Amino acid sequence: LLLVVGLLFCSMIVSLFSGQIMQVIIQKQDQTQRLAQLRNFLQQHRVSRQLTVKLQRQVQERMRDNRILEEKEVKSLALISRALRMELRAEMFQPHLLGHPLFRLWEASDPETLRLLCDTALTFQHALAAEEVFFVAGTKADAAYTVVS
Repeated sequence: LLLVVGLLFCSMIVSLFSGQIMQVIIQKQDQTQRLAQLRNFLQQHRVSRQLTVKLQRQVQERMRDNRILEEKEVKSLALISRALRMELRAEMFQPHLLGHPLFRLWEASDPETLRLLCDTALTFQHALAAEEVFFVAGTKADAAYTVVS
């Protein structure tokens, strides 16, 4: 009996490790395929070598990056109730809003409306690369932003 339990335990450990290894292999294959597709695209469009290097470097950096997931990427969030989603979004956004005196006043006078704002009107725009432009002088804005680092 002890031998069978030991065999099952060892089989389970080997299975877990092989599953993790397969996941890493699949992820690496996907990254390699995406880079090859980018190289092919850049060659087909005769993009200069200098720009090609910049593009590939940025794509590789972003693929290595452990970036913060966006809500739309977490499919299981679609399964939660509206009330629980409102609570989640309020907990995500309120700490950033409450750094501003206007939102602190709003929260003190009507916390439920502030929670509604968090649920319906806010989103995160994540991690721009150093050379990316977020604001351009003279262009029409379609949203208000607060910068959090």
